[in-house]
This record gives sequence, structure tokens and C-alpha cells, in this order.
Amino acid sequence: MYFEKLKFYQYRNIKNPEIELSPVLNVFIGKNAQGKTNLLEAVYLILTGKSFRPSKNIHIINKDAHNEVCVVGGNLVDKNVKQTTELQIKNGQKLCFLNRKRISSSLLQKKYPCILFSPESLSAIKSGPDERRQLLDDWISLYKPEALNTLQEFNKCLRTRNKLLRDFKAEKIYADEFDPTFASINHSFYRLATALTMLRIEAIKEIHSFFNKAMQRISNSNLKAEIRYLVSDRDVTDLSKQELADWLKTRADELRFAEVSSASSLFGPHKHDIQVEYDGNDSRYFCSQGQQRALILSFKIAQIVYYNARYGVFPLLLLDDVLSELDEEKRSFLVAFLKEHRAQTFISSTELDQEIRNQGAMMKVFCVEEGEFRLQTEQSSLDRNGEQTL
Repeated sequence: MYFEKLKFYQYRNIKNPEIELSPVLNVFIGKNAQGKTNLLEAVYLILTGKSFRPSKNIHIINKDAHNEVCVVGGNLVDKNVKQTTELQIKNGQKLCFLNRKRISSSLLQKKYPCILFSPESLSAIKSGPDERRQLLDDWISLYKPEALNTLQEFNKCLRTRNKLLRDFKAEKIYADEFDPTFASINHSFYRLATALTMLRIEAIKEIHSFFNKAMQRISNSNLKAEIRYLVSDRDVTDLSKQELADWLKTRADELRFAEVSSASSLFGPHKHDIQVEYDGNDSRYFCSQGQQRALILSFKIAQIVYYNARYGVFPLLLLDDVLSELDEEKRSFLVAFLKEHRAQTFISSTELDQEIRNQGAMMKVFCVEEGEFRLQTEQSSLDRNGEQTL
């Protein structure tokens, strides 16, 4: 699976109406704020229906556009069959199309998977629990996209529950109406909270051996890497579904008064955390920044290897300015892995790393300046028959 070309209409600052790509490696070089990340975001938008950057739909449209319409699309080859994909932003809404027919973003993700490396993802361990939850939810959406429905339903129920709590505190409704309504919402909330928590725990267990093996390879050691799921600082990774449901209900009862007082939901998957351990220690406190980044790199590499082992294909790979975030050893490991990785890869960087230059791939390098992408060089000499060894 790979894009032959990408097409743009009034998308951010990109001036090229279309860009022809290499089926293997595409590198975008330029100073900051020139548009490199915009192109990687476009690929992510087309395949997932969402951006990996915090923004509203209106912000994706070129600021000098003559109307509030934006289109990003491309010609995609999948198993030797040519497809056309397109994402439109019109009247503030996103619409996804495959071969000119409307399609849901979840179906697109299932058909055409991609994995993103970004500086933000590399810092997830030392960041807050929001970033670690997002890291896990992105993994779930990759290997089990049908689970997105559970995540969406939970978030919708959470918003309804929070609104009810706010209305009660603001005395827009009173106890005789609040109590039965709250009880009814909680029935769905407990069910969805348990389901989403179990999905996350199962996702951790699915990838565990791949993650540990990748970290051992990166660190060249036999030390173990583990991922644990925490609810109110308690490790629930090994709980059964019923045990988990009981524990969540217990926390709900304990926090009932505090929720009413604060007018917000204080328990549930939106409050959980993910703990990454290395050699039996919490990596937030006992690992260097280099080790923390190696753990996240291992987690991303494990996703690629797992997906290929399960489905027999490689997801597209997007590396947004991450090479500069890695030390020489880890950068060398990633470049070596790219030689084994047989899917289309997009890399943005401020300079062309010598290791990438010597990668030996069928490569296109684009210079990026003020939204204009200019092909610099093309190189073709890749043996794509090498086997995955991780």
C-alpha cells in the first residue's frame, strides 16, 4: 500500500496542487514553519479523518482561501489496485471519500493503517497521563479500529454526565429530577467505562511481547520492559472484567459526593494512567530521557511488527521531525529498521541526515520553503525482499 501522489486544494500553506511520491521513502527538508508537518498531517487526515495536531477544522483551510473549502486527497495503490482517497472540509465539517463514495473514517483506518512518530509522542512518558492514554488509544485505533465506537460512545456519555452534574450544581435542575436521571446515565457510564478499560488492558497484553523484544533490541540488553494500567494508582492489568467492573463501581461510590461538589466526573477511563516500567522501575522517575524515548520508540516499532505479523501488511509510517530528538545510537537503530520496513515512509527534518542519505532506498527528497515542495533528488536502489527480523 502506498500513495502515488497527493493532491491539495486550499490546504494550510501548501502551494503545490499535487506532489508525486516514492512508493518507499519520502523525505521533506526545510526550516521550521515551512510546511513539512502540514504534508504529513495531510496523509494522516486522509487515512484517519482527523489531525494529529490540536486544531479546529477552520484552521486547516488556507488562511487566504477565497471560500471555506479545503480538499486533500491522493492516488493510492493497494495490492496493485489503484484507489482515490479524499478528505473535504466544507461548512465546518469533514467528509471522507474512497473512489468518490462517502466512507466513514473508522473504515478508512481499518483499510489503510498508518503510524505516527512525533516529538510529542516521544515525550509521552514524562508528560501527563493524557498523552499516555492517547498513545494507547492510538494503538487501539490501529490494530482494532472497530473499538473506536466504544471510545466515541464513552466520550459522548461522559459529556452528558458532566453536563448533568453542572446543571445540578447551577440549580438548573433539582434533586427529584437529578437523582433518577443520574442513575440512568450511570448505568451506561459504568458499562462503557468497563468496556473501554478492558479494551486498553487487552491492547497492552496484545503488544507486550513485541514491545519488550523491541526494547531489548534497542538497548542491547535483556532487561524487561512492561506496561501497566492504573486506576486510582492501582495496577488493574490482571483483573478480570467482573473484578474491574466492581472496582470501578467502588470508586464511583467513594467519589459520589466529590463529583456533585465539583460538578465533574472524577472516575473513569478519562482519569486512568499508563505506567511504563523498565527493569522493574517506573520509567517516569528512574529512567533517563534517552531511555524514556527508547521505550516509546520500542512501543511504536512494536506496533509495526505486530500489525505485520497479524495482518500480513505494513502500515504507512510518518516520522515528523523525530530524528533530531534521538541520539546517534537510537537514530541508527531506527534507520536500520526502515531498511527492513517495506511500506511507504514519510520523514520531515530540518536537514538530510547522512544515515538517511545512505539508506539505499528508492527515495525522493523534497526541499520545502514557504509551502512550496521542490524535488531535490531521487535515488533508486532498494532490495525490498528482506525479511523482518525483529
